[in-house]
Amino acid sequence: MTERRPPTGIAAVNAGKQVCDHGHVFSESNTYLHVDGRGYVRRMCRECNRIRSRRKYLKRTGAAKFTAGAL
Repeated sequence: MTERRPPTGIAAVNAGKQVCDHGHVFSESNTYLHVDGRGYVRRMCRECNRIRSRRKYLKRTGAAKFTAGAL
């Protein structure tokens, strides 16, 4: 019987992450699961999604030009 090595693939590395790429903690309240079009499940950071959505809205509406301290 061959000896099994610990998983070292991309999925295993990402599963072990405790914070998102922007430093937000992957807590139960700040994380949701997203199923993409191919059926893959990914963890998503709620705070990053909120910031990304806000920036997209401000860019689309042009409000960023008039809002002091806009994201």
